[in-house]
Amino acid sequence: MVNDRRISLGPNSLALLVALASSNSVLSRQELIACLPDNPDDHALHMVMSRLRRALEVPGLITTIMKRDYRFNAERID
Repeated sequence: MVNDRRISLGPNSLALLVALASSNSVLSRQELIACLPDNPDDHALHMVMSRLRRALEVPGLITTIMKRDYRFNAERID
């Protein structure tokens, strides 16, 4: 659920979301590529990240840091 809206994600988008949401720090492209099946390249990561951001529809939730790393910007509730 995002903003009281149920979203459906494909396996690659879900893998990225889980990796980003599980980390308390910035994740590199290499770390995110490693969490995806089939050993994709940078272009594939870019495409999956784009789909994830579109599905979430929350500007700024995932921030690109210096064109190489990504950060998930959400409050974590334990």
